[in-house]
Amino acid sequence: MAEQSLTITFVTATGSAEESIKVDLNEQKHIEVYGEAKSQFFFGETAWFRIFTEPADLEYTVTVSDGTYAQGGPGTATFEDEIVTFPNTSEASVGYPVADIVSTEWLGRSLGALAPFGEKLKASQAGVAVAMVTYTASYRGGSISLTTREGYDEYQVLVYIASKTAS
Repeated sequence: MAEQSLTITFVTATGSAEESIKVDLNEQKHIEVYGEAKSQFFFGETAWFRIFTEPADLEYTVTVSDGTYAQGGPGTATFEDEIVTFPNTSEASVGYPVADIVSTEWLGRSLGALAPFGEKLKASQAGVAVAMVTYTASYRGGSISLTTREGYDEYQVLVYIASKTAS
């Protein structure tokens, strides 16, 4: 019999535009445990993930459709050389809520110093510019594991993460 694979889907919900929840797989943890970054999992394995929130201390709940959820500890991820664009503005969006800016390299015109503002960077002045930015983001870890379910070659699991203000 072939190994039964799991598909894990993450869905998030927040209660206001000021809140944000982003989730990704914790590749570093998978490399430490399994020797490789994983995106496909099998029954009996644990899938570790990172939960990034804005604000950083946002309270949330995690509900899984099957399996066992375990809350992990805090961590910091570094995102290197992310290209951000300023289309005649002083603000640019980035992929995750910024805890700290590690480095900035302006590719051409400079708009001055950058300051983190959630999932945005704010420049000293407005203009048309491109920057390559390395930054850190804080996260809280989590994991899900599931024992074998007979009769399935593929099995779907939903991980629902909602802020306490979401209805």
